[in-house]
Amino acid sequence: MSESTRPDFGSARALMKRFGPLIEMVAERYAVDGDDQDDLYQEICIRVLDRIDQYEGRGALGGWIQKLAHRLGTNWSNARKAHEDRLERYETETLPMDLAESLISNPEKLHDFKELVQGLGDVFARLPERQADVMILMHLEGHSISEVAEILKSKESTIRSHHRHARKNLRRMLGDGE
Repeated sequence: MSESTRPDFGSARALMKRFGPLIEMVAERYAVDGDDQDDLYQEICIRVLDRIDQYEGRGALGGWIQKLAHRLGTNWSNARKAHEDRLERYETETLPMDLAESLISNPEKLHDFKELVQGLGDVFARLPERQADVMILMHLEGHSISEVAEILKSKESTIRSHHRHARKNLRRMLGDGE
């Protein structure tokens, strides 16, 4: 659509005022927790504003926004489920090889180790998804920052930022302050 025939959507503020309740309703459908709903709402708003120039004027703008919001909500939900599955897998399957023999031969140590891993999984689950992914890839799987950047298809600076924020959040969650 040419610039001259593209509809005028007004300001971003007006667009969000008009369609914010619709976006909020979609976010609530895909995210149960209030913080997650806020995060998803913000992500949808950003995408709508990013892609508004792709709206071709066919059909109602609200329908286009709703379709985009549902697609993002589905992707968000699938990513959250995959993240939770990864955390669960690490809780149940990850056993450091250098500790395996001593843990297997001592049921009390094995029990303590399983509780530790469960606790880490619970803490990681409270981190934002990307931060948890970075921590798992770096500290549980032993990948370097450049490898994590490649795996997550991000810039190394972004991975370093996620790592820094994850460490800050973990210190806060574990009560060590800053």
